[in-house]
Amino acid sequence: MPGEKHSGAYKEVLPKQGQLHTEDNPTMVLCKPKILPMKSVTLEKLDKMQREAQEKLKAQEAEQEAQMLQSGGSNNFQPGTMSDFNSQGASGEMDRYNTGQQDSEYH
Repeated sequence: MPGEKHSGAYKEVLPKQGQLHTEDNPTMVLCKPKILPMKSVTLEKLDKMQREAQEKLKAQEAEQEAQMLQSGGSNNFQPGTMSDFNSQGASGEMDRYNTGQQDSEYH
């Protein structure tokens, strides 16, 4: 030792066991990407139920339209019927109470 020169460089030593890291910053090794389903089973069931409901609705609308065409396409609603009821029916009841007439079922 007293006769040896020290050059300042270290002697290279390779380990016999363990890992040898040669990079300053080890990089991450990513695993294979997992393939995920585009839609889950639950979403597929909900979509199927929604499509079936829409098909039923379209079938009902087509059936109603066919019935309207068979009945002549006229609407049975008459605009004056409700106003006639309100003017006659309600006022008739009010007149009976205003005139003092009493019905047997009320007393």
